[in-house]
Amino acid sequence: MVLLAGACELVGALLLACGAATPLAAAIVTGTMIVAAAPGAASGFWAHQGGYEVPFVYGALALVIAVTGPGPWSVDHALGADTASGPAWAVGAAAVAVATAAPVLLLRRRHLR
Repeated sequence: MVLLAGACELVGALLLACGAATPLAAAIVTGTMIVAAAPGAASGFWAHQGGYEVPFVYGALALVIAVTGPGPWSVDHALGADTASGPAWAVGAAAVAVATAAPVLLLRRRHLR
């Protein structure tokens, strides 16, 4: 699972950095960050207390990029696909992120019992 999470973070980050498939990249990063935030949820929000602040910020920033779009120097802009941004795309990315993170969180919960 660690290798899968690392691969997802890497792919999502590279896609976001290049501005390629921005809504999908936002969903990948946000889903991975939901799973990364789960172990710290019992400790509260703040990172210095062992909380989930850092994964929350990274996931939220990915969704912000899904709202604002990749920008004029992106792969999406070069391909003419930069219109795939806005609140509806961010909500869709968030829904995909939650749907893909849920099975992992349920599996984790089952193993913690």
